[in-house]
Amino acid sequence: MKTEITKFSLDNEMDIVLAYRRAMQVGKYAGLNISEQTRFATAISEISRNALEFCNSGSIGFYVEQKSESEYELHATVIDCGPGIQNLTEVLARNPQTYIGKGRGIVFSRKLVDGFKISSSRNGTAVELRMKLPAYGRPVNKLIIQGWIQQIQKEPNISAYEELKARNIALMQLTDQLKNEQETSERQIREIQSLNDKLNDTNTYLEEFTYTVSHDLKSPLTTLKLSIGFLDEAQDPESKESYIHIITRAAKRLERTVEGLVEILDLQTQSLGLVKKIDLTELFLDTVEELGTIVEDKNMQFLHDLKITEITYIRPYITSIFRNLLGNAVKYRRPEVPLVVEVTSRRRGAFVALTFKDNAEGIDLEKNGSRLFTPFTRFNNQQEGKGIGLYLIKKMAEKNGGRMEIQSEPGEGSSFTVYLREYADGS
Repeated sequence: MKTEITKFSLDNEMDIVLAYRRAMQVGKYAGLNISEQTRFATAISEISRNALEFCNSGSIGFYVEQKSESEYELHATVIDCGPGIQNLTEVLARNPQTYIGKGRGIVFSRKLVDGFKISSSRNGTAVELRMKLPAYGRPVNKLIIQGWIQQIQKEPNISAYEELKARNIALMQLTDQLKNEQETSERQIREIQSLNDKLNDTNTYLEEFTYTVSHDLKSPLTTLKLSIGFLDEAQDPESKESYIHIITRAAKRLERTVEGLVEILDLQTQSLGLVKKIDLTELFLDTVEELGTIVEDKNMQFLHDLKITEITYIRPYITSIFRNLLGNAVKYRRPEVPLVVEVTSRRRGAFVALTFKDNAEGIDLEKNGSRLFTPFTRFNNQQEGKGIGLYLIKKMAEKNGGRMEIQSEPGEGSSFTVYLREYADGS
């Protein structure tokens, strides 16, 4: 069922202005948002201008049609009595983005509305433009439509100044809406990009972790399996003792590997709730005291020059960095040289740079540089360890956009600098 809201002739420029205004008004009554109102009104304005420009006159009518129990459409029909459009099919096939010339208003308007129907003959042209009303928008029924009609009939004659002012206000509202939509879209895009980056990082991590698990568990398990088989076949006590020793070492190696994998998993799941303001001097002294309890060697000297005395970061990470780097210096110290370790902290732009410098045995970077941060890699097989310390520290720094740098010479010592970007909040 189709109900007429209003109808008037198109005889001059002010009638085009009135057509635009009525489209905005009826669209607002019907529950269209400002963007939809503007699209509908702009399309009607273009078609009305065509009728006036090429045929000198025409008429326009606004209607509401009920398509189903809950589905309504807003219609506008523009009719002229001109000679018709001879090349209508060709005009409709043109691209509104590139076409400039006669008929562009038709092509452009067609893209602005939800429904577009045009018929043309020698007796004139009729264009119907339709907008679907929101399914869950304002209620529409006969009584409400009658209220729209009465409201339009009460309106005074149109003023060019007032219409220009109203259009300007509508344009400003549309601009604000588009700006808000753009900001929302940009924020959503940033969130999606951030999530995508995190997913890529997680995929990379899972690939590394899967490789590590398959590689580093396979070796000790194979050793255990073979040694147990040989142990069953061994006859003399000496051979049995030898295989038991091999099995024990393989079991310890397997235990260290599993512990290392657990540490790597813990690194991925540390909560930002653990972000604290940490006293670096206190942490340094606590770590040195802890090492002194474990290692009975008085020929060691630990120095610090901490210009930055506090840092806001995930506490377990900072603790692990100090324990790993100070512990490595002790573990790989040269027996013939008294160990000297110095820890410094400096502000470097947006980062806090923690440097751990020692005179331990050092690392051959030319030989091992490409494997520095590979998990379960050790450069001195004389010392026990999991081989994940440097890998973990690098990941801890990268967690908040930091990095790690290493300088080292075999037989002279190493310098490890960890660049940490502080978190905003801490307690």
